[in-house]
Amino acid sequence: MGAENSIQTRTQPNIFRWKLITTLRMPTTAKIPGRADADRAAEVLVATGVSKVLLFSLVARGEATEDSDIDLVAIYDDLDYADRFARKLELSRLVEAEIGYPADVIVRDRPEWRIRTERVPTSFESRVGRYGFSTR
Repeated sequence: MGAENSIQTRTQPNIFRWKLITTLRMPTTAKIPGRADADRAAEVLVATGVSKVLLFSLVARGEATEDSDIDLVAIYDDLDYADRFARKLELSRLVEAEIGYPADVIVRDRPEWRIRTERVPTSFESRVGRYGFSTR
């Protein structure tokens, strides 16, 4: 066990040093996603039949970095539960292709959204409902 710890101790500083040097040498041409990009993403979602779009997480709080994705909730008036995962993947790819940033699109329908925001105060939906931003 002692040998494993000494190996980790010896290799970790090199990895961190390499990452620091690489980061310092990289040009600063990386773009950071912002609210305008989220608004464009919302327009794409609405064009596919989404009735409401909410933005949450780093972009919503203005804390995004070049590694951030755009986190959105797409709320349909009604959607079969069995179709949600495929729809999530489809919408995420569509948004990424259109705006050029990674996107995570969470798919819900109005009845589920209403129940989870009204009856489950600790749910993901309740938190997004309180702290997220409506883009559409």
